[in-house]
Amino acid sequence: MSPRTERQRPSAAPEAPDAEPAREEATTEGQPSFFQETWNQLGAVKLAITLLVLWAAFSVIGTLVPQEWKYSSVDISTKQFGTFWGPLIAKLRFYNVYQSLWYRALLILLSLNIFVCTVDRTRTALRRVRRPRVRTSVPAVMGMRASAQSNAKASSAELVETMRASLRKRGYSVAREPHERGVDILGRRGAVKVLGPMIVHISILLVFIGAIVGRSGLMGNYKDFARIPVGGVHHEQRSDQYVELTAFDVPFRLEADGHSFGMTMPLDYTSDVTVYDPVPAGMGDRDVWLYRPVSIHSMESDIVEPAETEQAPAIPNMTAERVGLRERRKASIRVNHPLVSKKVGLYQQTWGLVTDVVATDASGKETKTTWMLEAGVSPLRSAFGTATMADGKQIGFSLDIAQGGDNAATPTDNRVPMGPSLILVTMDGSKQHGSPIEMDEWLTPSHPVKYGDITFSIGEVTAYTGLDFKKDPGVWLVMVGFSVGALGLILGFYVPHRQVRVKITELKEGGSRVVIGADAGRDNVEEARKVVEGLRSDAGLK
Repeated sequence: MSPRTERQRPSAAPEAPDAEPAREEATTEGQPSFFQETWNQLGAVKLAITLLVLWAAFSVIGTLVPQEWKYSSVDISTKQFGTFWGPLIAKLRFYNVYQSLWYRALLILLSLNIFVCTVDRTRTALRRVRRPRVRTSVPAVMGMRASAQSNAKASSAELVETMRASLRKRGYSVAREPHERGVDILGRRGAVKVLGPMIVHISILLVFIGAIVGRSGLMGNYKDFARIPVGGVHHEQRSDQYVELTAFDVPFRLEADGHSFGMTMPLDYTSDVTVYDPVPAGMGDRDVWLYRPVSIHSMESDIVEPAETEQAPAIPNMTAERVGLRERRKASIRVNHPLVSKKVGLYQQTWGLVTDVVATDASGKETKTTWMLEAGVSPLRSAFGTATMADGKQIGFSLDIAQGGDNAATPTDNRVPMGPSLILVTMDGSKQHGSPIEMDEWLTPSHPVKYGDITFSIGEVTAYTGLDFKKDPGVWLVMVGFSVGALGLILGFYVPHRQVRVKITELKEGGSRVVIGADAGRDNVEEARKVVEGLRSDAGLK
C-alpha cells in the first residue's frame, strides 16, 4: 500500500467543479438571436453600474433640493438657486424628483436589469443545488482544505458503499458518478448557501417593484395632508372617512427649574383621534354639515362643521350636505406610530397653533383674522399673513414669531406652547415688504398692542395637528423584499457550505486508490481534517 499523503492549502480553492458556468447564448448559425442579445444587454453589469450611479445622483438631488411645488416657477427657482441652477431645477422638475416620470423610468430600467440578473443567477444556482457536478479530478480533490490519498485492497464497489454510509452518518447528502476506472462521490451539507446571492437579488427586485407600485397613481397610491384643530373634523375624501381630533399633546423636555430654554425640542407629538364612517343623516352618533366646492376643479378642501341648525350656514362657492357619523374607532397617533384605517395610513407630521388676531378700531368695530402658526421641532415660524382693516390699511405678521411661554409683554425662549407672541408689520402696497410697527412690546394673549387708533389683541388660541394621509399599495412588497433580503444574507454569511469529494480509481494490479478532500467552510481547516480522518477510519484506510 502506498504511503498516505495529506495536504492543507488554506488559500486554495476547488477547480472547475463548482465554477459558475458562463451565460449560455441561444444562437442561430453562430449568431445570438435578437431576443438573446437584448436580454444580454439588459443584464449587463455596465448597465447596472450606470443605472445605480444615476439613481444615487438623482436621490442626492432630491435630498438637497427642497421638494416644493413653488420651485416650478422659474422666477422663484432662479431667485433661490441662481441663474444657472434655478431654471434647470424648474425645467427638469428637480423640485419633485421622486414623482417625476424620468425617475420612475430609471427605476423601471433598474428593475429590468435586476430581473434579468436574477433569472440568470437563479438558473445557475438551482442547477448547482439540484444537479451538482460530481465528476472531478485528483488535483481538484487534493486542492481542497484538507485532503489525503491511500491505496486500499477493497474493490471500488465496497468502498463506494462504505463512503456513502459514512457521509450520510455525518449528515451529508450524497451523489455519485461512475467513470471509466472507478467512481466519484460528492457529499454536501449546507448547499442552500449558494442560493443566498439569488435570494438577495430577488429581494432587491421586490423592493424596486414596491417603490414603483407605491409611486404609481394607477395602483391607487395617493398622499394628502390636513391640519385639524382640536375639536375639528376632517373629511378624507379618497377613503370616505371622517377624522376628529379630540386632544393634542406636545410634551417638552424641561430643565431642573421646570422651564424649557434654548433650542429644546418636543419629546413627542400625540394626536388623539376618533374615526367615523358616514351614514345617512340622523342614523349615526352625530350629524355634521359637509361643504364641498361647487367647481370640481377647485383646489379647496371639503369643510366639516357641526350640524347645530336645521339649515346649513352659507359658505361662498360651497354646497352643503347633512351627513351622519358613526364612530368606528379611537386611537392615538404619534411620530413613527401611525394609524392605518381603511388601508390608509395616518402619520403624525407636524403641529402648530390656530390663532385669532382681532383688530378693533376707534368705533369698536372688530376685524378678526385667523392665522395658522406652524411649529414643528423649532420655535414657531409661519408664512406671511395679512388682514385688511376698516380704514383700508393692511396689517400682517412678520416671520419673526416667538412663543411667549409666560404670556408676558417680553417673550422668553420658553418653547412650552403657552403663547404665541407676535410682531406685527404694516403693509405698504408700493413696497415689496412692510415696515415694522413702532412698538416696545410684543402682542401676546395677555398683552394687547395699540397702533394708532387700532388695538390688536389675540383671541382664541387652539392647537392643531398636521397629519399625512397616505395610501401606498407597494409598501408590503418593500417589507417582504427586506425580509427576503435578510434571509438571503443569513444564508450567504452564516450558513457554512461543507462538501466532501472522494475519487475512487481501480488499479491494474488490484485494489483501489482512494483520494479524499474536504471543505468545511471558510478557513475551517481543522473541521475539514476531522472529516477526512473520519472517512479514512470508517473505510479502514491507513
